[in-house]
Amino acid sequence: MRKTSGLADVLAEALIPCSDQIDAAFVFGSVACGQEVADSDVDVMVIGPIGFAAVVGLLYAAQRALGRETNLRVLSSDEWRAAFTRQDALVMDVVQKPKIFPIGSDHDRDERIAEQHSTNARHGRYASTIHTVSPTVAQHERAPLSW
Repeated sequence: MRKTSGLADVLAEALIPCSDQIDAAFVFGSVACGQEVADSDVDVMVIGPIGFAAVVGLLYAAQRALGRETNLRVLSSDEWRAAFTRQDALVMDVVQKPKIFPIGSDHDRDERIAEQHSTNARHGRYASTIHTVSPTVAQHERAPLSW
């Protein structure tokens, strides 16, 4: 079993084949907070147009290499933004706590989601506009989120 310090590298390597379909991928929960115990699973959030089944396939070998179960959440950028806007309990918790980013960062995720939204809006795929919300996250040196 590998230590969590190599976790980001293992996950990044697994996700690289479909990185063009991933706006951000991050570990959250007890592992990201440094509070994991021997039987803790690895909570992984993937945001982007990639499908759940594709991510499961990509992470299968990584899960075995890490020796831990993964608890996977896959959301499109629109689903993430909608959950954030309605202040979904899980998303609000994730936003405020430490994360480990194998792909992207808080800042990168925000830029890619905004870019995708702008492109979709130009092509008439949305009837609404983005509302900007910027919670301040003081832990670690993270950029604030914005939608």
